[in-house]
Amino acid sequence: MLTIYDSNGNRRTDIEAGDSSTQVKEVQGDNVLTLSFTHYEYIALDVNDRVDFEGERYWLTERYIPKQKSGQEWVYDLKFYGIESLVRRFLVLETTDGNTEPVFTLTATPREHVAMIVKCINDGMNHTTDWKVGRVDGTDLIVIDYEGKYCNEALKEIAEAVGGQAEWWVEGQTVNVCRCEHGEEITLGYGKGLTGIERDTTGTDNFYTRLFPVGSTRNIDPSKYGHSRLMLPGGRQYVEIHTEEYGIYDRYEQDAFSGIYPRRIGAVSSVRSEDVKDDDGNPFTVYYFRDDSLNFDPNDYELPDETKRVSFQDGDLSGLGQGEDHYFEVNFNSATREFEIITIWPYDDDTQLPGGKLIPKSGDRYILWNIRMPDEYYPLAEEEFLTAVEQFNTECWQDLAVYKAPTDHVWIEENGVSLSVGRRVRLESEEYFPETGYRSSRITKITRKVNQPGEMDIEISDALHSGAFERVNDSIGELKNYTKSKAEGAALPDIIRSWDKTLPTDNNLFSARRSQAEHISKKKNDRAKGKITFEAGASFGQEDNAGIDDKGNAELLTLVVREFLRSPKFVDGLFGEGWRLWMEDALSHLTIDKLTVRQVMVVLELLIEKVRSVGGQLCVSAANGKIKTAVLEDGYWRITFEQDNSFQAHDLMRCATFSGGNLKGYWVEVAGVEGDSILVSEDEFSGSLPEAGDECVLMGNTENPLRQNLILISATEDGQPRVDVMDGVKAKNFTGCLRARLGNLDGISDDWFPADNQPHGNGLYSDNAYLRGTFLLVTGEDIKTKFEIVEGRITSAVTALRNDFATEKGYLNNPAFDDGLEKWNTENETVFFLAGNKWIWANNNVLTRKGDGASVTVDDGRTVVHIRNKYILQKRANLKSIPSMPVNGDGEKEAVPVYLSFFYRCATKGTLRVQFLDVDKTGFANFNSLEVE
Repeated sequence: MLTIYDSNGNRRTDIEAGDSSTQVKEVQGDNVLTLSFTHYEYIALDVNDRVDFEGERYWLTERYIPKQKSGQEWVYDLKFYGIESLVRRFLVLETTDGNTEPVFTLTATPREHVAMIVKCINDGMNHTTDWKVGRVDGTDLIVIDYEGKYCNEALKEIAEAVGGQAEWWVEGQTVNVCRCEHGEEITLGYGKGLTGIERDTTGTDNFYTRLFPVGSTRNIDPSKYGHSRLMLPGGRQYVEIHTEEYGIYDRYEQDAFSGIYPRRIGAVSSVRSEDVKDDDGNPFTVYYFRDDSLNFDPNDYELPDETKRVSFQDGDLSGLGQGEDHYFEVNFNSATREFEIITIWPYDDDTQLPGGKLIPKSGDRYILWNIRMPDEYYPLAEEEFLTAVEQFNTECWQDLAVYKAPTDHVWIEENGVSLSVGRRVRLESEEYFPETGYRSSRITKITRKVNQPGEMDIEISDALHSGAFERVNDSIGELKNYTKSKAEGAALPDIIRSWDKTLPTDNNLFSARRSQAEHISKKKNDRAKGKITFEAGASFGQEDNAGIDDKGNAELLTLVVREFLRSPKFVDGLFGEGWRLWMEDALSHLTIDKLTVRQVMVVLELLIEKVRSVGGQLCVSAANGKIKTAVLEDGYWRITFEQDNSFQAHDLMRCATFSGGNLKGYWVEVAGVEGDSILVSEDEFSGSLPEAGDECVLMGNTENPLRQNLILISATEDGQPRVDVMDGVKAKNFTGCLRARLGNLDGISDDWFPADNQPHGNGLYSDNAYLRGTFLLVTGEDIKTKFEIVEGRITSAVTALRNDFATEKGYLNNPAFDDGLEKWNTENETVFFLAGNKWIWANNNVLTRKGDGASVTVDDGRTVVHIRNKYILQKRANLKSIPSMPVNGDGEKEAVPVYLSFFYRCATKGTLRVQFLDVDKTGFANFNSLEVE
């Protein structure tokens, strides 16, 4: 069952998805939830209506009108889109100048680019702060031209600029630019979660078995090298791979090896600059640098018609310069051994490169090219070329295959397996992978059935199969330029603050305060709001001096208990059950069934209570008697009574007497009856033996349920007069046998009642109660009169101090509902029946049909509001106070956190939501409006 909500989070309807409903999600692709169902009524669905599925949220992107099938059937075929699809609607906008500029270029680290895009996503998602920057690979400055570019296009371009295996993907609300691979590796295979495996290589145009790698022409002098471009060692022209399996499929590859050529990676030793003027008298700065490790003169290795160029490999000039090679033209002074960087103005304004923050620094690495290198560099380049070709074959040829497999939903569900895009997979198959028997990869696409989430079609691959990216050319009109230094751009993933609702992932971070709120401290005293489970037990002290194991067994040196210890269930009195040690009126009490003292027992005062048919405690049961004679014969005690015998076989006979300073008691089972005597096995007695004068009563029967009940009337010196009704006494204890008690209830402990409100005082404790008549409250009013008042106006005269709202400091008016629903708005569907213009009275009450609504009532002594499928609303004008909002450096107001505490009790299953409605974020920095569900 799925619930569709409107854009404000209000429930529209619950639906049961049809068999054709699916979730389709892939890396760097769409994330679409298709729902097909038939509903019994027409429901208008609007833009930004949403539904949650498998921990992800999906939105409707257009207004939808269903197809009418009959008078009571409406057919819905809906497509809800995840954030990966929604970002196609949002342009990348530069807002640092206070405007929203869609045409600009940005030079910054990949993370700074992503942070700007994430801000655009937050703006597009109603100015929230939920979306965060996660892991972003790459630290070099990259240049991206934004001209009407959408967020998904920009993220893809950033991933390509980062290179390697970078992809853009979203986990929860965290945007990442890195390889989409996460989680513990899970083993899958045929019969191990998969019902089949299919290898597919048709999804790419680059399948090959014979590679023709084309080397670079850079730093090559054909007259000296003998070739116009770099060659493999020995002049090899191609490399074969798996031709014996698939035959010959040729591939030509040049771009992958364009960065390999005879070259030297130098390092800047020192930098200086000079302020000069151009021919028009305009001032600018020229930068020079030296490389003290350079062991040849570049001027001796010039190529005809070529100008020496430098491309910086790191530092603030990395990724900057002219063309896609990001180069600066240079001159070399053989006398001073300095390179002069030719200044450029690439941004159609007065921004020069190098210049400002973007200048060379000592330690920056660079490559000098457009020269002929010394001879020793060419064999090194050829070996590097061969290594790159082999690496290309290892990575790219493997990437071609996509393994498609349907899952076994029974196996998935029984093993509790969670599969998601990017999940690491060990795919086992002796047939597909004969050398190793498996392949370690990741899931790149999932097509999942909505009504059977464990049933999926998954795709496992190392690479994505998509079309080539088309670069935006340089002639895009007037562009604004924004440049950030690499030091500014390097940063950690985004922070989840204490009030954010962002889901934690492996690629974002908790703030210090959020961490303090989420985690238990190891260094200082701390408190947990929820239950903490120690599956292996817990030890205490530096040397494990004490502990509790996983079974609940504890070993402690000492134990101080302030109030009481007891068994799970306890009933006080001679015929109670369980045990308890407790404090009462500054005196300690202990109630147990048996006590053995091996040496000395010191008793200052001993009060003995005995049970008999009459006296301080009266037992009413089916049998009793005073022993006349007791004789041991052949292992049995033959007992006769002064009156007629009323005991039967299997009766449990009990005696408790005190005579001559001796305490005596036994509880035994009657083995049989012979005439006026009963027989009791000798083994039944331990310690006390039967003798003349003992008074015995029936207290249960091991087989006959009709003789397992009794009534105890007690008026002893414990100050707890009571009448107990026992039933089900079939053993020598009263565990679970107390059915009712009238009188003093002190001493009863029952887990059905709260720990701080156990039965106490004089009253009635019973399994059931059927009562009639008039019942008076402490106010003198009878209950019947009290509840004849029309519902919705029941209030308490005095409301005790409440902890859920501090009214003198809070934002809400009338938060404790002392004044009914004053200052609150709601609606009710209660219908009052009228005869003419007068109410109809029935059974001394107004005749109504109560529907959904909200009303003030009393629950467990509290004044509360009872809400049934409706709401209560306090408008801004009715708030008691409104916090002031500070203004940040950009002139925007900063929303401040508002803390509201409330208690609620769920009477029936449903959803409770607390939120601010119709929030106007105009003039505010992005923030999340309070919404708790």
